Amino acid sequence: MDIDQLDLELEKQNGNINILHECLKSIDNYIQDMRLSDDTQDILELLRQVKSNLDSCKKNVKTIKFLKTHYDDYTNGELKHSELITYNRCLNEYDEAIELTSNSISKFLVKYSNFFHSLEENEVEFETKKTVKMKTQKKAKNKFEIKVDSEKRDNSTYEIIDTQGNDSKIKKLNEEESVDNISSTMNEYTDELHDNNILLISEKKNKIFLPYTIEEVTNILESSDQYINAEDVIKNEFTLPLDKHKNGVFSRFKETFRFMRKKEKASIMDSLDFAIDLAYNFKLNSAIILACKNYEQLDTYLDCLELNELSKFDYFKIEYEINPAKR
Repeated sequence: MDIDQLDLELEKQNGNINILHECLKSIDNYIQDMRLSDDTQDILELLRQVKSNLDSCKKNVKTIKFLKTHYDDYTNGELKHSELITYNRCLNEYDEAIELTSNSISKFLVKYSNFFHSLEENEVEFETKKTVKMKTQKKAKNKFEIKVDSEKRDNSTYEIIDTQGNDSKIKKLNEEESVDNISSTMNEYTDELHDNNILLISEKKNKIFLPYTIEEVTNILESSDQYINAEDVIKNEFTLPLDKHKNGVFSRFKETFRFMRKKEKASIMDSLDFAIDLAYNFKLNSAIILACKNYEQLDTYLDCLELNELSKFDYFKIEYEINPAKR
């Protein structure tokens, strides 16, 4: 094996890494929006294979770079005894590792070619707050984006009007009316509410009630025309159906991936690594992932969970409402 062969193989391995990264990019939005279905395990297996192949390629790249770095010393017989042993071991493992990786990636691309083709060509329907059809459209250089078919939003200005009790409605302002009092109206309304520092997982109500702050609720209310009042925000953004989190492995994977991509702005690969790790942490309830505001909170909880010291976790309280045992 000469240095040119190593250069050629290094280029191939980096090419494989780019292909696998493009596969991940093409299904980024699909992963975040997918719902529990018959093909859930197939998707998780696909992602496991992507990660496994990427790990193999990166290990091969590291080996090739090591062989290149010490190539001249090896051919000139200038390696120390310990270095020579390491170099010969890498050489002996090199051919088999390259062949195994190449075969694995080829099988992967053949097996899932129809799936990636469907992302490119077909409509994919996801379950969201409002069920919408999402189309995948191919962009340049094999990159994909998700387009949503929906009605255009009304750009009119709205005022929040407090009526009886906790009920509110929205009223479209006339063109001549001032909007200066909107913020003060909202602040007066939200003064009646309080921060919620409890994650409640209720079997009785079949719901998950997430912790929130008034600041979060107000920011959502001010930035979105989707909600009428603060209760509407809490009901839709911080109250979730429990039955959608019954499949622990799937829920932990999906919520961790979304958590890393949306809250932490992490790369697809880092998000995938962490999601796969937490998916099989059977002590972890996926509702905890939803409740955490940032990585620091989640990491602290995981440390407490591992050490069996959950009483030391104080970012928010965790309560359960369990159905009475059936006789």
